[in-house]
Order: sequence, then structure tokens, then C-alpha cells
Amino acid sequence: MNGRRIAATIGIDWARPLRYLWRLPLFVGHVLLTLPVVLLIIRFGRDRRDRRGRRRDHAAIAWWSGVTVRICGLRPRTHGEPHPHPVLLVANHVSWLDIEVIHSQVGVGFVAKAEIARWPLVGYMAKAGESVFHHRGSGASQQQVVEALTERLCAGGSVAIFPEGRSGPGVPVMPFHGRLLAAAVAAGAPIQPVAIRFERAGRYHHALPFGPREPFLINFLRILGEPPAEVHIHFLEPIQSAGMGRRDIAQRSREAIAAIVERDA
Repeated sequence: MNGRRIAATIGIDWARPLRYLWRLPLFVGHVLLTLPVVLLIIRFGRDRRDRRGRRRDHAAIAWWSGVTVRICGLRPRTHGEPHPHPVLLVANHVSWLDIEVIHSQVGVGFVAKAEIARWPLVGYMAKAGESVFHHRGSGASQQQVVEALTERLCAGGSVAIFPEGRSGPGVPVMPFHGRLLAAAVAAGAPIQPVAIRFERAGRYHHALPFGPREPFLINFLRILGEPPAEVHIHFLEPIQSAGMGRRDIAQRSREAIAAIVERDA
């Protein structure tokens, strides 16, 4: 039995140290050399457009997030198109990388738990990306978030939420909560489900979710050493909010996303 088969049999990934050898310095360089430039563009580029008509700050965040995702060993594959007008994106939630994955495709603000604001780097980028932070378990905070999302949608901006309420195991997709969907109903904006599916060798990739009590830094380092994989981002058919209740929207969104995420998982 050769060394590779022995490693596979006993669960040892001999290539992991080699991945750290080039990915870790690359990530550090990415942060130190490019992040200051991106932050300057975010600061001064909100009222300017690039050749494709995108806001320059959104384009900078998309580029930075796309590079981050690739350094972590993931190759993005996009299916469908983001809705071109103000929209509430709803996506399944597996990893902190979900934010970077969506930011690499479309310029949106997120609703994120308040703890993320204190996370190194990710929290900083979330605030720069106009995220709205929610204190879980607080009814007053929830109402403030709904009002903030409604205002942003009415002003012509798009926002994204994770209706599961927290990151989960990936499969199965957890139940969707409909409370924040009230913002789309109030603004008369469509809801676009977004299915995020991590794959390796054509099968669902289970290595990204947080383990029990796993801190962010440990999860980050573990993901950084994982073998290459793909992340498929499916922008699905928008759901018109007019005449629909938020629970019905939540159920329809979850079913559409689960049909893709749970396939062959």
C-alpha cells in the first residue's frame, strides 16, 4: 500500500502543511498590501462608478472578497444572475465565508449577528460593507433591523440576510425565520433566494462549518489547510413579495435553496 493510500486510510492529509506554507503568507500579504487600498476606495468611491456601472466601493469589495475566497482554496462557480434592482437576498448559512462568497458576486449590505463586528478582519470588512448588526434575542434590535432594511431597500439599495439565523451544518438546510422578510414586504421589493453549495469532487463538501465550540480563528486556520474545492453560487428566480406573507416567502425560499444544497449530500 503506497503512502497516499495509507494517509487516506488513517485520515492523515500530508499535503496540509504544504498548503499552509503558501496560503498563509499569501493571505497575510493580501491583507497587508491590498486591504488599505480597498478601504481607501470604500471611503472615497461610493459616489463613483466603474466602466461596468458598478459603484467603485462595491467593485473593490467584490475583488477583495473574490481573492480571499480563492486563497482559502475555493473556486467560485456562479449560476444565474443577481437581480438588477433593489432586492432582498436570502441565502443558506454554512460558514463565515458565505459573506465573502456573496460579496464577491454582488454589492450588498448584510444583516449579521453583533458578535461578528468584533471578529478580526471579517468584522472590519463587514462594517465597511455596510452591514447591519443584530443583537440576537432582542426584540427591539430586531425591529430596528427591519426598519433599517426597509429604509435601505426603499432608497434603492440591496441587502442580504441568512434566514436560518445562524450558521449550521450545511445539510440539511435549517428552517428559515421570516421576521426580517417583513422589510421586503414593507418596501414592495422582491426576494431572491441564493443557494450556496460547497463541493469537492462533485459531492457536497462538509468540512467548512464550525465545529462544536470552535473559535473563529481555529475554524479559519482549519479551512485554510483544506484541499481545493468549489463553491457554487446559485442566484434563483426572484419571489415577488406583493400579496405574500413572510412565512410563505420563507418557506418558498428555503425549499428552492434546499433543492440545490441538499442534492446528493
